[in-house]
Amino acid sequence: MTEAQKKDLQFCQQVKGTRFTMCFIIRSVGDQITPQNIRENWENMGFSSEKEAVNDFWEWPSDESNKEAIEASIRKYASAIADTVNKYGYDGFDIDYEPNFGNPGNIVDEDDRMFAFVDELGKYFGPKSGTGKLLVIDGEPQSITGRPEVGLYFDYFIIQAYNNSSPGSDSKLDKRLITGGVAGAGLVQTYSSVMSEEQITKMTIMTENFEATDAAMDGGYDYTDRYGNKMKSLEGMARWQPSNGFRKGGAGTYHMEAEYGTSPEYKNIRRAIQIMNPSSHSLLKN
Repeated sequence: MTEAQKKDLQFCQQVKGTRFTMCFIIRSVGDQITPQNIRENWENMGFSSEKEAVNDFWEWPSDESNKEAIEASIRKYASAIADTVNKYGYDGFDIDYEPNFGNPGNIVDEDDRMFAFVDELGKYFGPKSGTGKLLVIDGEPQSITGRPEVGLYFDYFIIQAYNNSSPGSDSKLDKRLITGGVAGAGLVQTYSSVMSEEQITKMTIMTENFEATDAAMDGGYDYTDRYGNKMKSLEGMARWQPSNGFRKGGAGTYHMEAEYGTSPEYKNIRRAIQIMNPSSHSLLKN
């Protein structure tokens, strides 16, 4: 991170009150933070593969029946992530968890291992840490069905309701939250044994994909609410009131910067904020 970037981060945190989490896809021990020299020089170091070198660095056992050694390796990795987050002054960590959508690995493929990873991060971030820093999970948090108690470690569940099985609808968001049938189980189905439905709902943020600039400029994709009203999906997510009657956590976008070119800039995300949290001082400039 450059000095200019650090100043930008601190300005937004201290003046605007914005909170920033570091985020990357979690698959296997060592992802993203293994020293580059390990990955580049594994042959010279006498290893038969890059994977073997990475596993050696993080003390991942060759005998995967050694559960204690596996857990120790996972916790070492999680602790290193926490050190990195704190070093750069972020406000927490966002686990991008997508094992069933092209990102399997030796942590995320087993719920017990995923729990150990989150439990270690929970010492530094999230409601169990006492630090005030955020621990968030995005992607498919509904899929950790074997260890529902993991839900107690998070501040928010961020659902990638991208295109929302286009066309999008209130009904499909209700299914993602409550009854399942869209991308697996519903969040309530997964976590209701350890958390109330109201708590789960209040932690849930639905998000749209703005990676495609045309979709970003247009406010997303086609969407119909439960009353038959048609709109674009970000507005639909902002207006969506879960059928269980509880208040949702919010709505958002992936790659919000793609709509900077709207007039006014960030027009669609501004409108979504105004819908969910109305202000007498309009976020829209014109």
